[in-house]
Amino acid sequence: MAAASPALDPDLLREVLECRICLETYNQEQLRPKLLQCSHTVCRQCLEKLLASTINGVRCPFCSRVSRMSSISQLSDNFTVLKILDSAGPCHPHCQFVKKMGCKGNLPGMFNLPVSICVTLQGEVLVADRGNYRIQIFNRKGFQREIRRNPSSIDNFGLIGVTDNYDNSVMVYTIDGHCVACHKNQLIKPWGIAAMPTGQFVVLDVEGGKLWCLAVDRNVGVVNYNRLCSAVRPKFVTCDASGTVYFTQGLGLNIENRHNEHHLEGGFSICSVGTDGQLGKHLSHFFSETEDFRCITGMCVDANGDLLVTDSGRKEILQFPKEGGFNVLIQEGLTCPVGVAVTEKGQLMVLDCWDHCVKVYSYLQRRHFSTC
Repeated sequence: MAAASPALDPDLLREVLECRICLETYNQEQLRPKLLQCSHTVCRQCLEKLLASTINGVRCPFCSRVSRMSSISQLSDNFTVLKILDSAGPCHPHCQFVKKMGCKGNLPGMFNLPVSICVTLQGEVLVADRGNYRIQIFNRKGFQREIRRNPSSIDNFGLIGVTDNYDNSVMVYTIDGHCVACHKNQLIKPWGIAAMPTGQFVVLDVEGGKLWCLAVDRNVGVVNYNRLCSAVRPKFVTCDASGTVYFTQGLGLNIENRHNEHHLEGGFSICSVGTDGQLGKHLSHFFSETEDFRCITGMCVDANGDLLVTDSGRKEILQFPKEGGFNVLIQEGLTCPVGVAVTEKGQLMVLDCWDHCVKVYSYLQRRHFSTC
């Protein structure tokens, strides 16, 4: 007989299962939990960095006691943590509200109908502010700077891909705001854009019904573009680490669309396509027997390869694990979610259009436990 244990405090789970230096979750390999002689636990990766800067030992960053050793192999594993990891059941996500960034206005750090969000590898958050016609860039301390365009994606090489719905073009900028490319060829109404691991951008033409791949050189502009596949009103897009592209199809309407804003016309279903142009996984409008999409307005893929979806009609953030099934990550506190992004440090950034802010949540891939 299995009985669910009481809900565990997320902060307690973080303290037990995460390295307190890098804040990454322990695992059986590079992030293996190692016990210092003072009984504090640090992951193997952080220990290697600490040991590289000393000769015969490591000073504990928490109590300052020195653990004498010449190699990490001389330290024991934390078998308690390893046992928890081994005996843990399937992961269940847990999201806890942390803070809100921004409010309505036109001053730095404020928004007027924000419509898109993405995160750089360095942890900077880029927000497309439609009403103020600008990109705002935030770091951990808050507002940093702005670029006067609407961003949608940033690649691994520091280039920002932008779709401009006014002149129906794709613009590419450096992180400093310098425009290096402008592309209009064969585009009718470009909308969604995502960066691929190869450095290319995939662009969705919602009225042209096509997905395009653009290769950009910061010195010469767009050097190549080709059609990836065709679709029915493709609008929102994201890409995983392997290069698989997920995109929305159809037209889902938010029945609470207050001002008939076109950017709040979302998707109806989700499809995927590989780098070879072959269609793959498909999530239909009814993604389960009793659940359906109403108005998909944004997507991203987390580090585990799970698809996260914002549905402004449901006012929820949904998670679709790559193994199948679905979870509702957030179902309260959202007015009109239009974008979602995940940071490497485990935070979920949700863009709330009508609340004119970014809502930050902890995104803990935690395991549930059972007793027999």
